[in-house]
Amino acid sequence: GGSNDDLAYGIAMDNSGNAFVIGYTGSTDYPVTTGAYDKNFNGGSDVFVSMLNPSGSDLVYSTFIGGSSSDIGNCIAIDNSGDAFVTGYTGSTDFPTTNGAYDESHNGNNDVFVSMLNPAGSDLVYSTFIGGSGNDSGVGIAIDNSGNTFIAGFTKSANYPVTTGAYDESLNGGYYDVFVTKLFDALLPVELTSFTAVSTGSATNKISVVLNWTTATEVNNFGFEIARAIDINPASSNNDYAGTRWKTIGFVEGRGNSNSPKEYSFIDASLSISGTVQYRLKQIDTNGSFEYSDIVEIEIGLPEKFELFQNYPNPFNPSTTINYQIPKDGFVNITVYNSLGQEIGILLNENQTSGKYSIRFNANNLPSGLYIYRLQSGEFSSERKMILAK
Repeated sequence: GGSNDDLAYGIAMDNSGNAFVIGYTGSTDYPVTTGAYDKNFNGGSDVFVSMLNPSGSDLVYSTFIGGSSSDIGNCIAIDNSGDAFVTGYTGSTDFPTTNGAYDESHNGNNDVFVSMLNPAGSDLVYSTFIGGSGNDSGVGIAIDNSGNTFIAGFTKSANYPVTTGAYDESLNGGYYDVFVTKLFDALLPVELTSFTAVSTGSATNKISVVLNWTTATEVNNFGFEIARAIDINPASSNNDYAGTRWKTIGFVEGRGNSNSPKEYSFIDASLSISGTVQYRLKQIDTNGSFEYSDIVEIEIGLPEKFELFQNYPNPFNPSTTINYQIPKDGFVNITVYNSLGQEIGILLNENQTSGKYSIRFNANNLPSGLYIYRLQSGEFSSERKMILAK
């Protein structure tokens, strides 16, 4: 606890014997941990979620959840992955909700909230309001083996959301009615927002393909299998890749549960071919279910002209990839400048053979702002802008 009122209303344990406690606090100095989802008191009263190790000797994580008004945490449940599902009620119109949640807007008086914290307590994976124009409160919460969430509580709202065909679709009078609400699994799917492929060269004229993709949200994401399909150019002398329609070439581990954008990358190295190459991702959930991405296609071969491509990602923090191509052997220089034209650093200054290339720029020690990167090779010169957003 802290220096003001702190009340615990719910407790649960995981399979390892860790104890999870929920309640509310009026203490600005309630103990929170480094890396917690929210380390700052938000006003009124905040929900707290605290995790103690099995011996009760250490606070594994502890976080606030709340808005500027009164927020009360009543009950908590833990799934097999260690995610914490919490419910209670909130009077805060700015109580944190997540993009794509069932209800992102406060409905009046006190609303039920249902929120999901990742196992580290560092990210709010899912959070939603549920309610009508009266007072509504979540008192109990449970998770079934399929990942569905069940919430029980009480409501004074005649317009509390009910479903067609439910046991009772009308408020019955008295001071409060009981409600039972079910939220389905996949509250946040793995939402893939981009998937790109860029070929790069090497000193041996082997071609590599850099795959980059980004997710906006993730729930139970085990990872991504990367598959390649190749339509060999008949003029190519290399038939090593014949018959490789959708051959799995790698795996990248997922981030589990997340409500913030996540970036991934994979390099398909040393391809000795000329022709069309296709790639797709197989996103796999922790329960074994999967879904394929759209296909991206790229032509493999030596470039016919100089070109400096836009960096990816952009904006970035703290690193980004710059791709470029040169049609003939020569000396290549890539330099980065700030918005005033002052030189920040030289990324490359050497002879290279004809090909497609990729170089990484790390701006960990630079302030946020606009930067310019310039490629020069012989009489060719090109520059592009990039934004560092910390």
